[in-house]
Amino acid sequence: MPHRVVALCLPGLVAFDLTAPGQAFQLASEPSGGPLYAFSSCSSGGAPVETTSGFTITPAGDLSCLRRAETIVVPGYAAVLDRPPADALDALRAAADRGARLLSVCTGAFAL
Repeated sequence: MPHRVVALCLPGLVAFDLTAPGQAFQLASEPSGGPLYAFSSCSSGGAPVETTSGFTITPAGDLSCLRRAETIVVPGYAAVLDRPPADALDALRAAADRGARLLSVCTGAFAL
């Protein structure tokens, strides 16, 4: 079973900060060609997220995806001086408490 990686997409998402880890995890494979990781994305309520690149993405699911994630990626986002949605922070805390790996890309560190 591939290791489950979920990216938390916050408002003002930096698209490159989502796609770079997505590409890395998606391409990693066993010598036999089998995937090492299953990469997906989520947002608060599963809602579409505006990016700083001028387009909107629709994540694969809502915050419940984080409950099954073994690794959580928090990509950069623009509004670093604004507190992320409370439900997203609660989900990150719960994941940390159960021992999930948490990593950020660039300004995603402000959420962590």
